[in-house]
Amino acid sequence: MVLLAIMTIEFFRSLNNDARLKWFPRKPFGLELMFILEQLEEQDSGKGIDDTWLLIQHNRPQKGTFSLYVNELCAEGVIDIFYSKEKRSRKILRLSNFSKLALLNIRKSSH
Repeated sequence: MVLLAIMTIEFFRSLNNDARLKWFPRKPFGLELMFILEQLEEQDSGKGIDDTWLLIQHNRPQKGTFSLYVNELCAEGVIDIFYSKEKRSRKILRLSNFSKLALLNIRKSSH
């Protein structure tokens, strides 16, 4: 189960100071996306990029803006894009291993 971090200013500052995770607070919807990606992986969800976009409830960007942001996150090694096992045309977003480890470390240090 995903550990629920107490949202402290220290937690947010740590995100901003991390080389990978600093990309999430830069967009109004970025933090929500980070938590959505973490939750989807925990659920072993096969939701694709469009489904993930629809899960954003606050400050949801236009699809084009979201697509550009996803490409930027992928290029920076913040997220990975996989093809679905069920449907090869569906692309699935996940936090990269580096991002998952960084988030885990930040949660440990901000308790």
